[in-house]
Amino acid sequence: MRDGSLVFPMQAKENDGTNVLLSMSFTPSKKNWELSSTTNGNGCRDPTLVRWEDLYGEELFMMAHCAGGYYDVYRSTSDGIHWYEHLKPITRVWGNSHKRTGYGVQSGSTTATIGGKEVMLVTAPVYPKEEKNNGVNGRLHLWVTDGGRVYDVGPVSRENDDAAASSLLMQSGNEKLSVLYENKKGSDGSYNLVAVNLRVQLERIKEVVKKWKDLDSALQSCGSGSSGTVDTRGKGMCNGRVPTKRLVGFLSGNFSENEWRDEYLGVNAIVHGPAEKRRRVPNGLTFKGSGAWAEWRVGDMGQTVPYYFANSMFTLVATVSIHEVPKEGSGPIPLIGVRMNDTSSTVLFGLSYTHEKKLLAIGENPGDEDDFFEWEPNTTYQVVLRMTDEEWTVFVDADEIECKKYNGHLFDSYRISHFYIGGDGKDKSATGGHVTVTNVLLYNDDLFSNDLSKLNAGKVT
Repeated sequence: MRDGSLVFPMQAKENDGTNVLLSMSFTPSKKNWELSSTTNGNGCRDPTLVRWEDLYGEELFMMAHCAGGYYDVYRSTSDGIHWYEHLKPITRVWGNSHKRTGYGVQSGSTTATIGGKEVMLVTAPVYPKEEKNNGVNGRLHLWVTDGGRVYDVGPVSRENDDAAASSLLMQSGNEKLSVLYENKKGSDGSYNLVAVNLRVQLERIKEVVKKWKDLDSALQSCGSGSSGTVDTRGKGMCNGRVPTKRLVGFLSGNFSENEWRDEYLGVNAIVHGPAEKRRRVPNGLTFKGSGAWAEWRVGDMGQTVPYYFANSMFTLVATVSIHEVPKEGSGPIPLIGVRMNDTSSTVLFGLSYTHEKKLLAIGENPGDEDDFFEWEPNTTYQVVLRMTDEEWTVFVDADEIECKKYNGHLFDSYRISHFYIGGDGKDKSATGGHVTVTNVLLYNDDLFSNDLSKLNAGKVT
């Protein structure tokens, strides 16, 4: 640490045999060793420790693989004495296996300052969905994260190796990156060590971080006359300054076949429906008819789930325009919402529109329709879905439409499957529909009214 302190990660066992995580630190001014005052990571093993420094000072991050099938990430004060709960934006992003079950292996991790931005680099093995005749080999992957966004740089181990535990080393002023990993040699449990120079991957990391920084800067200055290296206003991404703190995903004008690509290089949305029912427009898509919609996945991503944070907190923002009034007698047509991965594919909450020109907030147990927003055809609105660990709230043009507590027990066994946008292929009762959706933003936090007002003021009409 900056004051010369040394901090080591440790693993211990409770009386009942449960693994816990803690740390031991040596502070030169005190001239003694001190154990952390709290333990965390029940059921976790093989911790790694990295130092993180930003505008707010120094922190320590601890990462370990856990019995639940994923890697937990914790944070502490700079001295390592007091440990806090999960570092929620990135905890449980990485799984231990394709099905996210059982223990894994020790991950590699380090931090670096790339282009003036603090980032964390992580290595862990990724396993194929299907087993081969000789079992499942892990291919070591490298990720970069700024504590919110997560980008998979790709595989870094040799193709035929069965990679296990790994360690990352950054040298020469953040200009040389290497990985050392264990390669399982056979069924006898023996290993050899493999070292790889990650020069090419480091260059890609620099490109990704620059992309994040440039887009942040451009969105923050949108409409002010200075858009930096990305002309966000000219591209129709915004018409005023956009808050970028905690912004992790942005769907706008980038497409590839049946994908609506994330501007921040994260999770892409899948576009469903025949070509005649969906049409690209600047910064979004027009959907016409049942079966045409976009699916932005949270779960069902396999081993790595970059948007795992959404299971406890998020804000989803979209600009929409409804072009046709639904036929008389038709039911509410889904516009945007959140589905769970339970057997019923429960809609946790969302927005639908009706023949009576009402925008209705819906939940897993729909209530009355007293709270609604009246819409007009071909008029642009900004809709917001916000969730905390207790309640969900729906806004239209920064005005709150409805706020309700949801059934938290639903998350005891299940997680969010996806966000549906522009329609919902799971809702077989919905017919018709003709909407345009543009500039969809995902935050890993619950935005307050001042940020929602800024977003609404900067929407493109």
